Amino acid sequence: HAAIARSGGMAPPLAVFFSLAATRRCCLPRLSPPPKATALEKMHWALLEYAKRESGSDVAKSFVVPQQTAWPEELWGMELGKAVDAARTLEALASDDEAKLQDSLFQKDRDHPSLPRLSRTPWGKRLTAIGFDWKDAKEDRKYRILVGALEAYVKEHGDAVLPRNFKVPKREPYPPETWGENLDHKLYNFKFYRENVAAYPDRQAELRDLGFVWERLQPEFNLVVQALRVFKAREGHLKVPTSFVVPTLETDDDDDDPWPVGTHGMPLGRLCVQIRSRNDFVAGDLDKWKQLNDLGFPFVAPQTTEKSLLDEALDRYRDLYDADEPPLTFVVPPHDENWPRRLRGFELGKRRYYAKRRSDAAHLNRNLIDRRFDTFARALTAFVHLHGHADVPQKFVVPSDTFWPRDCRGMPLGQRVAHIRSKGYYVQHSDTDPRAQRRKQILDELGFLWHKNKKRQKNRPQKKNPHHHHHQQEQQRVPA
Repeated sequence: HAAIARSGGMAPPLAVFFSLAATRRCCLPRLSPPPKATALEKMHWALLEYAKRESGSDVAKSFVVPQQTAWPEELWGMELGKAVDAARTLEALASDDEAKLQDSLFQKDRDHPSLPRLSRTPWGKRLTAIGFDWKDAKEDRKYRILVGALEAYVKEHGDAVLPRNFKVPKREPYPPETWGENLDHKLYNFKFYRENVAAYPDRQAELRDLGFVWERLQPEFNLVVQALRVFKAREGHLKVPTSFVVPTLETDDDDDDPWPVGTHGMPLGRLCVQIRSRNDFVAGDLDKWKQLNDLGFPFVAPQTTEKSLLDEALDRYRDLYDADEPPLTFVVPPHDENWPRRLRGFELGKRRYYAKRRSDAAHLNRNLIDRRFDTFARALTAFVHLHGHADVPQKFVVPSDTFWPRDCRGMPLGQRVAHIRSKGYYVQHSDTDPRAQRRKQILDELGFLWHKNKKRQKNRPQKKNPHHHHHQQEQQRVPA
């Protein structure tokens, strides 16, 4: 406070100062801080020098006073941008604290004095006199643009409950700066609230009037837990269908909507699948895992699948009708006591027909993979026979000469080899699939390199000249 008190005195009037800066910039005398100036006084003089050159006080956060003769030597190296940003942050915090004091309940419970408003100190008044803006103009513009997009959405849809991953349409009345942006992610996150709303009571009131969904600011995991609790209360279990999305009721009565407004539009089924398959939200967090486990969340996919129902219905059909296959139009009678309640109304004929079609298609696909692998294996065998190794260059393409099998010519052999290494082509599930095990065994016998060597062996046999040994190649044939 003593330092601020020593910085008394009025700066040159704003209009006079900027008119001089605009008309006689080169002739203005260089301003210098007092010999024993405090840090606040130096900041004041640095802003004067900056305003003289830039005609404003909107200093970039990264700006540092350069070591140039145009600037007073006492200010060289001063991080003016960070100082201005800190002053604006303190002013915003004090403004928020002042707003809280207006609440009598809050004032009764507080045990510390209120924060001083820097703009009202003698030093702050001097900054205001030279045109210093205590609000961050850039951040204020960012806030205005995003809220303008939210206002346009509210006018079109009647509420501020943005769908998940809502992309701003490329049309009016949405601000052009937001076209194509994910408005849901930009507005409903805590960073936006902390930087643009928390310290501004007027903005909080503005968003409240728009119907801003404050619940969406909390972590997504909290909303998932809320939605799971409602689902369990309604359905009696947590076997959430994959396609389930939390509904949005078209009603103004909150009592008719059991779902928290922050969960509206949430793809709860897809999120449950991601928790089971990828450990989303719970990876490395035992507390979250325990929270879901205590709720009864099935970390293993429910066993009552369509396949299990189909197998059970088919066994029951064979027992009752002494037949192997049901007609295509057969439907389990909805009121037949001979059938379990969960199977009544089950379209057994149609489900069995499509299941057989999928099985036949999978069998044909496996046969097709086998045929393609056999062609690849013949090409790789020829390469090993010719070069003495299986380290195929990635750009290698089987040439069109008589040495190579006819159906292999033109094959991008190098790319196929790279795909086997990186993506597991032909050998996926080799630990459980006998066909994939056979393919892997063939590749191992050919000396397939499962991990690419960066440095090739110096003693590797050199590639033979096909034209030099053309008469020998005509006599050679690839083993079957």
